[in-house]
Amino acid sequence: MKLTKTAVGVCMVCLVATHTLKAAGTQQSSSVAGQLGDMDSSGTVDHSDIDPFVLGLVDPNTYVDQYGLDLNAVGDMDASGKMDNDDINPFVGLLVPAQAVPEPVTLSLLALGACLPLLRKKRT
Repeated sequence: MKLTKTAVGVCMVCLVATHTLKAAGTQQSSSVAGQLGDMDSSGTVDHSDIDPFVLGLVDPNTYVDQYGLDLNAVGDMDASGKMDNDDINPFVGLLVPAQAVPEPVTLSLLALGACLPLLRKKRT
């Protein structure tokens, strides 16, 4: 299938807009074509994007030949203008959302509460 110049232009606008929205911290739908982090152009950012991401880091020319995407538009996670090793942690952050971690005081109180039955004296 051959793309017309207009279709290519629309795709480029979508990629640039998506990249700009992501850099500005705007939430976006996982079904947007050319989404930042969607390295295999499947429409979602998931674990199937890991291999293409690594390929883009190791061999950018092969990535472009294989996927036909602008590597910097979909792989520049830190909005530095190019895809490089600094984009690895933000990419992993897309795949593994942050988990809530209880503060240390809460953990200490839970541990103390769990030990209280052990400290109780037995009644005779």
